[in-house]
Amino acid sequence: MPTEPTETAIDVLQQQLVESLMAVIGAPDDHDVARAADGVLHTLQTRLTPQPVGERAA
Repeated sequence: MPTEPTETAIDVLQQQLVESLMAVIGAPDDHDVARAADGVLHTLQTRLTPQPVGERAA
């Protein structure tokens, strides 16, 4: 079972981030849109951050 995210999953998250940021540009005062973009960014960051070796076995 691979412990690293697939490139396809990363690509999907990157596309979602672009779409979310475009939505923020289109509605800069909408807190829900900003919160959704933040959620996508946080998810992408979590996927791209290497985990310590001990946590990968869990």
